[in-house]
Amino acid sequence: MLYNHGGLGGAVGGDLLGTCVALAEAGFFARSELRPASVSLDGQLEDVLSGLDKLRDNPDVDSEKIAIAGFSRGGLLALQAAVERPAEVDSVLLFAPAPGNGAMTQLLEDVSAIESPVQILIAENDDLLPLAQDVQGALADAGADVELKVYPPYGDDGHELFFEVRESYWSDVLDTLGGDNVASTEISESTVDHPGEAGLADGERVVFQAVLSDTSVTVPELVAGNYMAHVRAVDGAGGTTRWSHPLKFTVSDGVMATSPVDVRFDRDTGHLSLRLEEAAIVRLQADDGFVQVLVDGVPLHRGHSLPAEAVRSLSVLGSPGDDSIDLDGATREVFPHLARVHVNGGDGNDVIIGSDGHDMLAGGNGDDSLNGKRGDDRLVGGPGNDTLAGGAGADALSGGLGDDVLNGHAGIDILVEEGNNDFVLNHRSLRGLGEDRLGHVEQARLAGGDDGNRIDASAFEGSVTISGGGGDDVLVGGSGDDLLDGGPGHDRLNGRGGDDVLNGHDDDDRVIGGGGDDRLSGGRGDDHLKGQGGSDLLSEVGDIDFELTDDRLDGHGRDRLSGIERARLEGGAGDNSIDARKFSGATTLLGAAGNDLLRGGHAYDRIDGGEGDDRIAGFGGNDLMVGRQGRDILIGGHGDDRIFGGADNDVILGGEGHDRVHGQGGSYDTLVGGGGDDRMGGDAREIDEAFQFVADWIDEA
Repeated sequence: MLYNHGGLGGAVGGDLLGTCVALAEAGFFARSELRPASVSLDGQLEDVLSGLDKLRDNPDVDSEKIAIAGFSRGGLLALQAAVERPAEVDSVLLFAPAPGNGAMTQLLEDVSAIESPVQILIAENDDLLPLAQDVQGALADAGADVELKVYPPYGDDGHELFFEVRESYWSDVLDTLGGDNVASTEISESTVDHPGEAGLADGERVVFQAVLSDTSVTVPELVAGNYMAHVRAVDGAGGTTRWSHPLKFTVSDGVMATSPVDVRFDRDTGHLSLRLEEAAIVRLQADDGFVQVLVDGVPLHRGHSLPAEAVRSLSVLGSPGDDSIDLDGATREVFPHLARVHVNGGDGNDVIIGSDGHDMLAGGNGDDSLNGKRGDDRLVGGPGNDTLAGGAGADALSGGLGDDVLNGHAGIDILVEEGNNDFVLNHRSLRGLGEDRLGHVEQARLAGGDDGNRIDASAFEGSVTISGGGGDDVLVGGSGDDLLDGGPGHDRLNGRGGDDVLNGHDDDDRVIGGGGDDRLSGGRGDDHLKGQGGSDLLSEVGDIDFELTDDRLDGHGRDRLSGIERARLEGGAGDNSIDARKFSGATTLLGAAGNDLLRGGHAYDRIDGGEGDDRIAGFGGNDLMVGRQGRDILIGGHGDDRIFGGADNDVILGGEGHDRVHGQGGSYDTLVGGGGDDRMGGDAREIDEAFQFVADWIDEA
């Protein structure tokens, strides 16, 4: 076996030593080498092919049985090698393969050369799952023998499942390679021979149950006449527990039958997983404090060794058929530590009922019915005409494609939809991915795609967040406090009622606040920003110079302004000039790092120099000025100002008006009150009413 690790640059993804040791213990000759610390893929395929050559030339290796495996970016390289040398690779294992900056997409254009079977392993909550599905599809279209195995969610990032060898997936690796399952042979403590007969009709099954005393029991095989059935279910006291119901039978004519539900529990992590092999009615509950799974109303296993309080997370994966998954019995009283629940109904018309906790319920394909019951839940219908009920708690509802019915019920619930098409939203319906009916939905979050989309929430009574995505979009808010973001493209945004936040983002945008106290940002490009009613705020950030007047802002572009009463401008790490002297409204000017020149306007200004040696002038209005770090020059100008020098030695002139001047830090500041009745703070030796500014200092400020 040749194993290729993942990671970028000097980072190593995967377990080189652990994987090779585990393979060696299973009877394989394993090899893995640390690749060069480079982000580029240049030369790495050649290194992999060289590794294949070394294995093939090794006298201890059967050159006809060489497998290749890879994790993340190593999975990409493994598949490239199998396509490049199809006759030299016996089987391929891909652990969460990565795109490799487009290299995988290019590879999948033609994988017809591959001859060996391919198995793809990935966790359900891995961001690379869509890519793994694309790999499976491309290989299947090319006629390859390929299988995609999706494991229950692992931690916060499913990609970390393969950071080390774990029991949850390792037995599948050995099954693929044809090796021995060392664990199941080692834990057998005795062999009991119970010959017997059973006459079974179609649809009937034999159930084997063992009450455990010490560690575990392994049933190696069942023989009935000319038929042999291999048992893959054990119940143990440590590690991953798989109990009696999920028996897989392979009969002599090649026909395979499986029991409806595969149940596993990882005692190290507290994760319980249920996988439906065929359509069934499944209910999870507790019986006398122990986990109980009912299939079609019949207890699957009483869970003698599994207290319900040991379960910390739960995942359920439905079958391609019409499933019924009921978690209503998983209450906080009997499952006190159950913190995370993830259910995917798969294909078919499924009925899914959530637990007491925070559930993620996904219907998958088909006409599904989802009920979150209690807790703050996320419900995703998927393709099909779905019915979603949030229940108690603050729920997020996504119908997806199809004509859906979404009802939040109690709590503050949010509608979430995304698609490259137009949306029209009111408090009773959403038209976009279908014709959806709404009830008890207080908030909404809608996102467009790469094309120009029109998203209109003008008749919606709650708050809405709208993202235009790419293209030239038209975004219209409702009567609540909305957030509108145009994204790239020449967008038109209208907040309408409520106190809204509107971001034009890139390109030349038209942004209208509407009624309410709105916050407007044009972003890059020549924008038109119109506040309309209320007290509206212009807000921009950038490591550039800004010049602000009542009808214009020069910065990211040349913006036209109207109806703007307030402004907030923030610089960056460089030396920025922010000039608001010709603006009649209140301003907040933030220099951030660098040696900045900040000049306020005619009204109240709040000016903060940040780091660096800054020059700050308040001009008109009663201003608040703070120099902070660096040797700063601060001039109050007209009005009753409050001026604080901050760290280092500063020069402060209060100017006209009744000012409050304080040097704060610094070993020696120069403080000048100027006209008016001033209050001076700091060491009395720092006060110098006779100090004269050099003329060019004042001119520059």
